[in-house]
Order: sequence, then structure tokens, then C-alpha cells
Amino acid sequence: MVKRCRPRPLAGQTVVITGAASGMGRALAQRLAAHGSPVALVDQDEDGLRDTAASIDGPCLAQQLDVRDRERQFEFAAEVAGWAPRPIGAVFNNAGVFVAAPFAAEDVADDEWLLGINIDGVVNGVRAYLPLLLRQGSGAVVNTSSIYGLAGVPYHTAYCASKFAVRGFTDSLRHELAGTGVRAVTVHPGFAKTEIVRNGRTRDPEGRSHDELAAGF
Repeated sequence: MVKRCRPRPLAGQTVVITGAASGMGRALAQRLAAHGSPVALVDQDEDGLRDTAASIDGPCLAQQLDVRDRERQFEFAAEVAGWAPRPIGAVFNNAGVFVAAPFAAEDVADDEWLLGINIDGVVNGVRAYLPLLLRQGSGAVVNTSSIYGLAGVPYHTAYCASKFAVRGFTDSLRHELAGTGVRAVTVHPGFAKTEIVRNGRTRDPEGRSHDELAAGF
């Protein structure tokens, strides 16, 4: 029989958040910091990351990096382990990007860019921080999928593929971690007011401009 460990409240524990320069990552950082959590923040947008860090009153460690860079993820995880004033309660692998286009018209480079961030970035984050959580015997990896990870949507083949992959990866990991005290969690956000479409790469089959697509989203 698997022993189930009751998770501790997240408020007050250290959290790691990727994609923290804007959108859900920034909101999550601000919310948890307001509840007493030290926050370690990652994004490749240095200016946005600086603005997020400046908006937080409390312990904050921010690092500009690309989540596709496995070695930099491991280096920052080691820095977090030495800095964290409280146990790590959760690692939010939240960074993600967006591509929308008919598959026949998609640019291979755009797809590779998306898959590298949305899949490899999540896996790199789990690889970097899971050993720390297992040594603690507590905490969670929280990986951001999407409602597009639950159903296929036309003109979003690469994005859906990446979010289905995050869902499957995390679900498999969840079973592996049973009994360790560490959890693996997938979240599936719906439409939210973020800059993901404006910062994404799109080729609309109906001829709408990038700005029109972003505004509609």
C-alpha cells in the first residue's frame, strides 16, 4: 500500500517560477510573495524579469536565462539550493511560447523554437530541481500545459503537440513519484489575458494580422 504524504501549505515556502517576466508567471510570483514565499524567478526577457522582481516585497532571486539551456538551468538550481531561506515548496515550469499556422504553411524553425521551450524547457526544469525535492522528501513540480493539451485544435499542431507532451510527461512522472513525498502536477489554463499570442509566431489562414489575432485572443 502506497503511503500518502499530506502536502504542506505552499504559502511561506520557497517557489521557483519560469516565465516570470509577464503574464501568469508574474502574477503567480506576486501572489505567492504576498503570502510570504521567497521567490526564485527565471525568464529570457531581462527587462520584464527586472520589472517583476521590482514589484515584489520580500526575498527574491531573479536570473535571466533560456529554459532550453539545460546547463544554465542546472547552474541556477544549484544557486537556488544555496540561497533558499525556506524549503522549496514548488517549481513552476511555466515558461511557454505560441505558434499558430496551417501545418502545411508552418515554418520548421518556428516549430523547433516552440517545441524547445514548451517541452525541453519543462523537462530541463524537472531534471534540474527534482533531485532537490527528492532530498527534501517534499514539494511539487507544477508543469503548465493548456486546454490545448486536452483537445486538438486546427492551426495549432505544434502548440497542441507540445502541451499534450507536457501532460503525458507529467502524468507518467506523477506515478513514478508515488510515495516519495514529491508530487507532479499539470495545470491546463484556458484563455487568459497574457502576451503569449503577441509574443508568438502566427500565420492566420483568414488573413488577420498578428496584432488582430493577439487582440482577439
